[in-house]
Amino acid sequence: MSKKHQAAREAFTTTADLLMREVTTGKWDQIIPLWSSIPVEEWDAVIQEFSLRCPDRTKSEYVDALRRSQWNNR
Repeated sequence: MSKKHQAAREAFTTTADLLMREVTTGKWDQIIPLWSSIPVEEWDAVIQEFSLRCPDRTKSEYVDALRRSQWNNR
């Protein structure tokens, strides 16, 4: 794996962790008030933000990354 590819992969994972931390600490409560009872794939605003921060991925890649996030497993 090239250094560029590895850096992009790490940025993607870091962004997923950051977004999940934002959700779990209340930053997105105005947009997703009951986030813990809504499936991640329905977090349209979060997924859209993820796609802005890390473009050119599929929705399933964003959803999977959020689900794998270290903040999702706390």
